[in-house]
Amino acid sequence: MLLSVPTATAEYETFYQSRANSLNDFVRRDHTHGWKPYFGVRKPSSGGIQLVFGDVDGQFGVARDEFLAFATLLAKPEKDGGANFGSASWVRVEGGP
Repeated sequence: MLLSVPTATAEYETFYQSRANSLNDFVRRDHTHGWKPYFGVRKPSSGGIQLVFGDVDGQFGVARDEFLAFATLLAKPEKDGGANFGSASWVRVEGGP
């Protein structure tokens, strides 16, 4: 999980989807950094909304070890090839790895 809010609104959904799309577009354009286009928007049953890394072919979930390695890249500032998501956290998703 990269960003989250407890209440999903149309504005947050638009912003989060736009951010996920731009991150995925970036990943597809430059393969040298080792990222995968797994950014997506998840709506948990709590009514919130989350910007996540782990949307793989419409299913949410990446293994914790894979996320921990990727979180190091995510935390770097954008000027250093990261995404400036230093507070990213791995969350177990029901049915996921």
